[in-house]
Amino acid sequence: MKISKYLNISIFVFLFVFVLIIHPNSVEAVATTRTVCPDPVGSCSPSDPLFKGAGGIILAIAASVDGDTVSIKNGTYSGFVLADNGISKYFILLNKNLTITGESTSDTIISGTGVNKGSIFLVDNTAASTISNLSITGGQLDCPGTPCSYGLGVEVKGTGSETLSLTNLRIFGNEYGIWSYGSSKVSISNNTINSNVKNGVYISATSNLNMSNSLVYDNLTGIRYGENSSGIVSGSTIRNNTGNGVFVEENSVVSVNNNLIYSNAHVGLRLYETSQTTGTGNTIYSNLYTGHASGVFCSESAVLGTWTNNNVWNNANGNYGSDPVGLCTDKTGTNGNISIDPQSLLNPAPILPDTAIAENSLFKVILSFIAIFVGMTFLSRHFATISKEDN
Repeated sequence: MKISKYLNISIFVFLFVFVLIIHPNSVEAVATTRTVCPDPVGSCSPSDPLFKGAGGIILAIAASVDGDTVSIKNGTYSGFVLADNGISKYFILLNKNLTITGESTSDTIISGTGVNKGSIFLVDNTAASTISNLSITGGQLDCPGTPCSYGLGVEVKGTGSETLSLTNLRIFGNEYGIWSYGSSKVSISNNTINSNVKNGVYISATSNLNMSNSLVYDNLTGIRYGENSSGIVSGSTIRNNTGNGVFVEENSVVSVNNNLIYSNAHVGLRLYETSQTTGTGNTIYSNLYTGHASGVFCSESAVLGTWTNNNVWNNANGNYGSDPVGLCTDKTGTNGNISIDPQSLLNPAPILPDTAIAENSLFKVILSFIAIFVGMTFLSRHFATISKEDN
């Protein structure tokens, strides 16, 4: 009986420790979700009667603590009260580690339309936060003046040591789409950023801003890195912007990988001043600038570094160019780079997404059961041996 009791206790301890090791997030404080409904609420049920309409979003954020979620139901939310921090004018302040998520990207609409002019979201010195599944529109310019509104969809003023995630958003009809400055570790993924008056995404004095799987079109500049910024642009389509597709300047260091960059009115990939850019797997074509090469163009002392397996073709005034001459040489025919209409390629191999087995939840479950079985077998045999010795 004594051995059996110790065996049961030991197995319980083993399983508890194992779960903590394999699934460390399974034992943690319970977070609260606050539901916000449109005004009038209709059939929607807010988690608090005050959490309705634009003001309800503000109240739900104010009531939340780090780790909580503010869930916004479908509807159009407008008529926000304008706020400022002495520098910027804005409607929604995120300065906690929260998840702010809409019911659907197309039908949960955060709008700044109205007489007040401000940026929609101000993210101020917070990380481990997520803004997702929303349409964000109507950020209006109100400058010069202090405080000032740059009319941003999302203004990222600063982040902490973890990652701020902006995902599954449609950001349109603002002065700027996203502007991140003085920040680090920002992830922009699976977004549509279009029809903003100036830059779709503007990155200044920001490190590790990684943008992926997004559609950026009908802005002035599609994506612009400046002021010593760094990051990666990958798996995205940048098209039909009235300026450059991707613009890298002011000592920024950026990798561009596996993007489609086409039909921009200026240059597909523009490198300026002391910027450094590498890339692989991009297709850059049919960009329209005629003043100089409109595919990839370098000037001042910009550097086009490691450049492999790219297809730069059919750009209006040349695929590669630079000022001064020789700064950004034609890469066609080296390191797998081509300049050819893909319609003439025979049976191109499809690009398949990588699957990280470590991230596969089914694999984790199977591994957990195997480990538990092995552990229990070992302990059973161990205590059986002890029982025999005691007898």
